[in-house]
Formats: sequence, C-alpha cells, structure tokens
Amino acid sequence: MYLSPVGVDSLDELLSDQPYQSYGITLEHYIVTSGLKAILTGSILGRHVRSIFGCELDEDSNGNISWPKRVVSHTGKTQYLFRITKGLDYLDLGRDVNDHMPDDERRIPFRNMIYIGDGPTDVPCFAVITSRGGKALAVYNPSSIASFKTCMALREAHRVDEIAEADYRSNTHLHRLLAYMVTQMADRIVQDRESGQQRRIIQAPGHI
Repeated sequence: MYLSPVGVDSLDELLSDQPYQSYGITLEHYIVTSGLKAILTGSILGRHVRSIFGCELDEDSNGNISWPKRVVSHTGKTQYLFRITKGLDYLDLGRDVNDHMPDDERRIPFRNMIYIGDGPTDVPCFAVITSRGGKALAVYNPSSIASFKTCMALREAHRVDEIAEADYRSNTHLHRLLAYMVTQMADRIVQDRESGQQRRIIQAPGHI
C-alpha cells in the first residue's frame, strides 16, 4: 500500500476554486481502523487527517501498558461514521452517538462521504455508506491475487462502487477515482445550494 500525503493534499486542492469556496465546501479526511490509533497518529498521515479512531491501550502510573482501553471491531467501526456525520461535538467519544439528529441537520451527510476499505471487515461500513447515498471503494494489494479476488467479490456483490490498487499517490487509478467522486459530490452540493437559493427568492410582481 502506498500512502501519500501529496495525493491527499492534491485532492484538497480540487476545492480551492470557485464556486466551491464561495459555498464553503471543503474536504476532510478521517481514519477508522481496527489497528492501533497511536501508530497512525504518530505517522506522517496524522498531520493530514481531522481525526483518527482506532484501538487504544491504557497505561498505569509508570507508563506501562496495563489494559486495552478501546477495541474497535469491524462492526464497531460503523459508530464512528455516525459520529462523523453528526458533527464535531460527536468526535468526542464521551457524547452518546445514539442521540437522534434529523438528516438535514447533520454536519456531513452520508451522501457526501466516500469510504475506502480493503476487505470483508469493512462490509458493515460499506453498507452504511452506500445505503445512504455515499460512495464506497475497495482497495487491494497489487502483489496479492487473493486481495484482488476479495475486492472483485465485493464489487460483484454490489458492496462497493469501484475497486482500485491501494496506491494513494497522484496520477494513479485510485487517485483519479477519488478526484472524480469528490468533484461530482462538490458539484452536486453547489447545485443544491443554488437551487435552494432560487426557491427562497420571491419574484417581484410585474406590471400589467
């Protein structure tokens, strides 16, 4: 897998022009993993994402690992998608993710999300995203036939919209897919905002 902050930054630049800027449309990145949060936080990617949700270990007073503090299972990943959609307050794990919130009040609607996963453990998240209008991508290790077959099975089962090699660098198939989806979503948001403005305008009466 090739993880490239350059590729991430170039996606952000897609929304640097008008009319995206005038409507405040930006791109945010989150990581939801069953791996250790500390490892990703300390990596170069940590500076390029809004939040990381993952497994955590508790420490005693001497700094020794004493107990698993948080375990994120493949089904448990979905709660973090709901935290992201509900807004910044819900990134605080002390908030109850089950609080009711109407769809039109959510900070990031599911239809504006793209979820990238690499296997069957991501199926619950794929289902949450695609059933609510978002996009799902499965990525595979190009040196592994088994990984490729897994992703093909996910696509054939309509679990994901597209598959690609796990190469996040610029000018790759995955990067082009992401750029297309981001632009498509941003254009839809602009169209929805402009349509909403037109509906709120009350035309002045004309002369008879």
